Amino acid sequence: DMKKALALYEAAANAGGFKAQYRLGVLYSDGGAVTRDNAKARHYLSLAAVNGDKEAAARLAALDQPDRAPSDFEQAESLSSRGQHAKAAEIFKRLADAGNVTAQTRLAWMYEAGRGVERSLPEAARLFMASAVAGDAEAQYAVAVMYRTGKGQSLDREQSLIWLKRAAGQNYPAAMAAMAAEGASNY
Repeated sequence: DMKKALALYEAAANAGGFKAQYRLGVLYSDGGAVTRDNAKARHYLSLAAVNGDKEAAARLAALDQPDRAPSDFEQAESLSSRGQHAKAAEIFKRLADAGNVTAQTRLAWMYEAGRGVERSLPEAARLFMASAVAGDAEAQYAVAVMYRTGKGQSLDREQSLIWLKRAAGQNYPAAMAAMAAEGASNY
């Protein structure tokens, strides 16, 4: 139900959720699942970019170059936003195998959710850890959560805090919010 999904994304985006902001920007810039609206795309991508989302900043810059062919990463994101997860996973896997750490993190999320690939928490954990070690803040945050919850990694609050601090050190919004909400010593 796209109407319901948009309402949920908009609520999350308006509450400061940079991933929802990014996703709305992608949806409105693609025009596949919703009517293309560059003004809304710019608005949501700008919000996400201000919150430190590098892909949002790149996507925002691409809006100013309408004749530019989308990158493979952008194509995979567009496919995913239109529900074509298997095709998106194929592209993310190819990019990850070629060393694209952000694509590897996206693929990890797909394994975690079972979107376009068979659900596999061990594979998600492996990919998140590889991306986290390579310095991807989003993956570092995911690893922190896994250690915190004991899902995908063994329960280890000390390791969770180490990875959370690494992600927060790169100004990853969710990690910074977790640090602020819990207090570093209480996390």
